[in-house]
Amino acid sequence: MEVKRFNAGDWLISEGGNPAYFFYRLKSGKVSIYSGGEKISSIEVRNGDRPKVLGIVAALGKERVHKASIKADTQLEVELFYIDQLREHIDHQVTKEAKVEISRMIETIILDNEVMSLRKRVSGKAGVTLKVPQDLPANLSLALKELSSLYKNAMMRTGIAH
Repeated sequence: MEVKRFNAGDWLISEGGNPAYFFYRLKSGKVSIYSGGEKISSIEVRNGDRPKVLGIVAALGKERVHKASIKADTQLEVELFYIDQLREHIDHQVTKEAKVEISRMIETIILDNEVMSLRKRVSGKAGVTLKVPQDLPANLSLALKELSSLYKNAMMRTGIAH
């Protein structure tokens, strides 16, 4: 483990960037998390707060790819943990069943993060109502009405519809 400091504006993690060879434990400071260039959340640890772990899912995942970027909003103090030793322990000291569960947990977290990101993107598009003009060709009118119906169903399933 190594202690490292970052200044406000520094990027700790880049989405889709270099493979994850380590993860961070945020001891103090505030970071913002970005996905697809949009800020999706922030995390702050003040003195006395429990540290937060950043980048663990990518570090333990099969592809080792970060699904989000993390930027320092303030000066940070973090502990840096290299993943190779932890992966070695998992490979040699964890049961096969536990490895399967770890993989399922990682996959579930990744899917949940993707769903939350998609919900955020879709929520700004709620309430769209398409008025199909009467004088359109029949096939275009049918297609647009079907599109409108699919949209309404999607909004209901996501829980975004008002």
